[in-house]
Amino acid sequence: MKFYFIQFMLKQIKYRTSPTSFHFSSSFIVGMLAVFVLLAVTPARAQSQNAGDRGRLEIALRLMQQQRYDDALPILERLHRSEPNTFIYFDRLVECEIELKQYEVALERVKKYKKNGSNSALTGVIEGEIEFFMGNKERAFTLWNDNLGAHPQMLQLYINTARTMADRKAFDQALMVYQKAQQNFKNPMLFISEIPMVHMQAGNYDEAVKSWLTLIQNSPNQASGFQRILFRYNDPLLYDISIIELEDLLMRLEPNDVLYGTFYELQIWLLMETNLFERAFNTALRYEDNTPALTYSLYSVGNQLLQNREYEKALTSFRYYSDIGHNEIKWQALDKQAEVWLTWAKYLEDYDLIPVSQRSYYTEQAKQLLNVILSEAPNYQNSASVHLRLAELYLDYEKDLDKARQIIQRLERQPGDFSEELNYLKGRLAMANESFTEARLLLTRSNRSAKAGEMAEKTRYFLALSDFYSGDYEFSAIQLKSLGRQYTSYYANDALELRLWLQAINAMDSTAQVHVAFPRAMLEELKGNNTKAEAMLWEIARNQSNPFSGYSYVVLYSLGAVLEEYVTSLDKYLVDQKNTPLREQLMWLRAQAALHLNAQDSSSVSSDALYSYYEELILSYPNGFYSPLARKALNDLNIPS
Repeated sequence: MKFYFIQFMLKQIKYRTSPTSFHFSSSFIVGMLAVFVLLAVTPARAQSQNAGDRGRLEIALRLMQQQRYDDALPILERLHRSEPNTFIYFDRLVECEIELKQYEVALERVKKYKKNGSNSALTGVIEGEIEFFMGNKERAFTLWNDNLGAHPQMLQLYINTARTMADRKAFDQALMVYQKAQQNFKNPMLFISEIPMVHMQAGNYDEAVKSWLTLIQNSPNQASGFQRILFRYNDPLLYDISIIELEDLLMRLEPNDVLYGTFYELQIWLLMETNLFERAFNTALRYEDNTPALTYSLYSVGNQLLQNREYEKALTSFRYYSDIGHNEIKWQALDKQAEVWLTWAKYLEDYDLIPVSQRSYYTEQAKQLLNVILSEAPNYQNSASVHLRLAELYLDYEKDLDKARQIIQRLERQPGDFSEELNYLKGRLAMANESFTEARLLLTRSNRSAKAGEMAEKTRYFLALSDFYSGDYEFSAIQLKSLGRQYTSYYANDALELRLWLQAINAMDSTAQVHVAFPRAMLEELKGNNTKAEAMLWEIARNQSNPFSGYSYVVLYSLGAVLEEYVTSLDKYLVDQKNTPLREQLMWLRAQAALHLNAQDSSSVSSDALYSYYEELILSYPNGFYSPLARKALNDLNIPS
């Protein structure tokens, strides 16, 4: 651009100059060229110097981040000398001197800078901070307050001063600054979010919670911010104070208050976070009863109670909505109750907490609820999940293949596309009928359709199980790999058990794998032929050289083997097999079987023997998976040592 401008000027001179004045015009041209060159070079030099200063500042800042203040100091001194009025150079230089504890030098520099009248307000904050570092706290507070008095309408100054005070742990003084700003600007909402944070830093939890609740009253969307603060501090005392303060506040609110729902939901969340499940349930119930329209707070609490294995309270929560009798709400609540009963049964089964004979009570409750929905609400929007749960119940617990087939046929007649569920159920039915090729095809289709989630986990597990039953152990292991990453899967325990079976088989030579009887026994159990399966498993269990001897004892317990025979045989196995990887689990099963046997006939197992079973487990595996359960069992029984 400059080049074209020079060309233009030269042309103008050429056209306007006569031949007689050529000497004058030549001198003029030379002068003009000198001016143009100077104009072109000066900005370039300035730009180059600015770029160099920026580069040096970046280097100094990087050195300060690395806490290399000695190296940063000379760079910042040079920058400050070259541009003494640039605040950032001054500010970083003083910061560097403070870090090097050169307080007198820093204070002298600040006073000089302040005397020149540059940024006197912000400089006053720095001056007070240096005095504070030097131990002159009263002098620092005086300087800060005088500085605020000299600039009463500078909002940023209040912010900087209060934050500096809070950084120096002068929390009371910082709060006074915020209050002074509220008065000067006649705005009680000013700094309303900063004040509770200062109280929190000071450890004044009572005042902090009150301030937070005041903030939420003025801005309800700040409730989530309060929750994040509680998460961050994770202090039980802070939770307790918040619960008490909220309780007092809720007692003063009417149901028609706009903040009623906000504070009730916050209180319910607090109670659930602190595992006060009974109070959370009662609070949600009171909230639901006091509002004219359904809030579904108790429904939400029911879901959380289910996740926390508070099954009885979860059932009561969902029963509240099924008793109301509002069409779709009722069926959803009944559906959730069935889910609770089945999840409860699965939990008790996984941890071997009840005799097998009592398990049917839980599954029967679920079956009745699911049948009620199918008979009374054929158009229920989640009808597919009801069919799915009922069919799984027949397959998993009752081993009734005919009834499972009837449910599948009924689902096929339902309007809509349920190919994912149908392929899964048909695949499981084909597996029970030993049509393994068909089972693999159907389960694979369902898995591809599901892609992710619970159905994908189910189909992957049963694909692995189908390959195990068919003797294709290599493919079974491959199917388990992806499921193994789902640590929270509903089938995680089953998948782990199957993986252990595969490891035992892979440890055998190829000839022995062909003749292994355990998969066949498990297939008979899957088909509901429990008598045949039990006979095969007893034969394997009593042969201690069989690698599946220990696993057979695990399955025999779940089949409801005769308890006295089971305890006697397992006792002998544990004496002979000291190094079995299943030892902890088998010791737990022995203790539980003895407990149930004692409940049937107290003369069959003495209290001393029962105590010794749990005690041996705890002493052998003090930090094991079953030791907390064993300790709880001893406490519940109150057996004297």
